[in-house]
Amino acid sequence: MKIDYFDVPFTMPVELTAMVNIQTYIFEGEIHLQYAMAKTKIKLFLNGIEFFLKQIEDSYCHRWIKNRSGLFYSSYSQ
Repeated sequence: MKIDYFDVPFTMPVELTAMVNIQTYIFEGEIHLQYAMAKTKIKLFLNGIEFFLKQIEDSYCHRWIKNRSGLFYSSYSQ
């Protein structure tokens, strides 16, 4: 199964499992995205904000956080 894009309402927890496993949740007003096993380019829309995720190694977990200044940043951990 290929996922080209999907909409994620930022007010609603979502868990998608296919080639991508994504968990979305709200914590203290921040948006946290956690995913693994990404095999294709993914296009996310969060509250009108568009960004791309692609080609992450299976052994890593990639976390995107929308901080209070509205910027996205990422960190890797095994």
